[in-house]
Amino acid sequence: MPRISVDKLVVNGQSYVFRNCYWTTPTGYRVSTSDGQKLTFEFYAQHGRVPGAPPPAPVVRPPRRAAPAVRRAR
Repeated sequence: MPRISVDKLVVNGQSYVFRNCYWTTPTGYRVSTSDGQKLTFEFYAQHGRVPGAPPPAPVVRPPRRAAPAVRRAR
């Protein structure tokens, strides 16, 4: 079973936790939809990603090979 990361955010001294696709207080009370949207924007501004989504994997590209030399026909 994959581990689920719990995203946390502190705004104006109040802690929030993102779990089950909703922002909640640490004790489990859900915040309103409008406050949840504000918290999502704040989280995105701080972390550069949407809460609940895993961070993007680094892009691994194969090394570039030099183009083969073209021989001219005589």
